[in-house]
Amino acid sequence: MQGSELVIISWSEPFRSGKNKGASVSLGVLDIDLNVKDAFSEKDIAGLKEIWGKYGKLIFPGEAPFEPKG
Repeated sequence: MQGSELVIISWSEPFRSGKNKGASVSLGVLDIDLNVKDAFSEKDIAGLKEIWGKYGKLIFPGEAPFEPKG
């Protein structure tokens, strides 16, 4: 249903060295699905991004423990 799903990705801190220096990898996803059309307003989305930006970093802190492939 249009506007009923929200997916926000938590990214690692950029790698400080190595061949992937400066790159980040996806560590986790906040995925919310509702069965109501256009369930999320721009204000809702901004607020959820702010929350996930703060708490996603607490759940997945620092540099990723693995290097990206490719």
